[in-house]
Amino acid sequence: MNCAHCNGLIKLTFDEKTNAKLTANKTCFACDYWLLRVSRIGHPDQIVIDGHCYQNSGDKSGQHEHCGKTGFMGFGGHRFTWKMLETGEVQTSNDMWSNGTIPQHFRDQVPDNAEWVKTEDFRHSLSFGL
Repeated sequence: MNCAHCNGLIKLTFDEKTNAKLTANKTCFACDYWLLRVSRIGHPDQIVIDGHCYQNSGDKSGQHEHCGKTGFMGFGGHRFTWKMLETGEVQTSNDMWSNGTIPQHFRDQVPDNAEWVKTEDFRHSLSFGL
């Protein structure tokens, strides 16, 4: 059986519950994953920039040095700054996770909702109260 979204082969090599879900929805595992991202459009922790989806797990300032004790942090605690396209709000986090590059056949359903802000630009805008 082929996937209704990408026409790829649906491989039923997972646990019984997952195989039943894929069969019932006529989706391959990858498309099932991206349909979850589609269902989360508008959720504040889902950031999409340049066709790549990220999960913002919040800012954990001061925890980077304790990363080994408190668990993993996305991108090793690297700080990211972005601007939401709809509101212009600048956000920052040091716990971002990559969900992957959105497949072409889902791009119109999971559009960009933010753009990266260079750290220098962010500091400049703060100094002028923008």
